Amino acid sequence: MTQPATFSQAMRIIQYGMRNAFKLEEGQELNSEQLAEGINRLNDLCNFLQTQGLRLWTQSDTSITLVAAQAQYTLPGVGSGKPLRIPKDLSYKIYNTTGVKTPILTLSQQEWVLLSQNNVQGPVTQIYVDKQLSQLVVNTFLIPDSTEASSYTLHVVVQNQMTQYQKITDATQFPQEWYVGLQWLYAKEVCQGQSQEVVARCDQMAEYYRNQLNGWDVEDDATFIVPDSRLNMYGAQNFR
Repeated sequence: MTQPATFSQAMRIIQYGMRNAFKLEEGQELNSEQLAEGINRLNDLCNFLQTQGLRLWTQSDTSITLVAAQAQYTLPGVGSGKPLRIPKDLSYKIYNTTGVKTPILTLSQQEWVLLSQNNVQGPVTQIYVDKQLSQLVVNTFLIPDSTEASSYTLHVVVQNQMTQYQKITDATQFPQEWYVGLQWLYAKEVCQGQSQEVVARCDQMAEYYRNQLNGWDVEDDATFIVPDSRLNMYGAQNFR
C-alpha cells in the first residue's frame, strides 16, 4: 500500500491552494517553479493578512528599561520580522518595588506634535510610537528623571511581524485553525485564467473564511461597572 506523503505546513498550504484553484491535479507534484513562486506568494499573503484586524498570537509584552534623561527607546524586530505596531492604550509601567501597574496613554502623531514642551523630565504618563521602516521608536512624555528611571519599568504590548518563509519545509506561525482559510486565500491568489465558476468559488470561499477568522481573532471587550444615573433623576424608590 502506498504511504501518503508528509508535507510541511507551508507546502501544505501551497499544494492545497493550488488544488482548490484546479491548478494542480490529484497526485500531481509541485514543480520547482511553482514552489519558488508559492513561497513568495505565501509570504506576501501572510504579510497582508497581518494588517487586517488584530492578530492576538503575534502580540508580546515587551519591557523597556527606563534611562534617566533618555526620551527615545528603539524596539528592533524579532528574527527576520519587524515590530508592526503597539496597539493603542495597551502600555503600562510597573513600580519595581511592589509590582503595582500604572496605565500609560498612547499619543497620536498629531497630539505629540502639538505638545508645547516634550523635553521636560519627570514621571512618564504618555508615549508616542514612531513607526519607522524596520523598527518602532517609543518616545516618552515626560522624559524619565533619575527617580522615575530607578523606580519604574515601562511595558508595551508589541504586535510583531511573523517570520518569513525561506523554504517549503518551514512551519507557518499562523495557528492551525487558519490552515483551511489560508488554503482558500492562496487559491484566490493563483486562480487567474481559470473558468468563471472556479474564480467565483475561490473568491467566495476565501471571503467566507477570512470573515470568520477575523471575527474570531478579536480582543474580549472590557467591562466597567458604573452607577445608574437614573436613580438620582427620580429620587429614592421603594421596593417590595
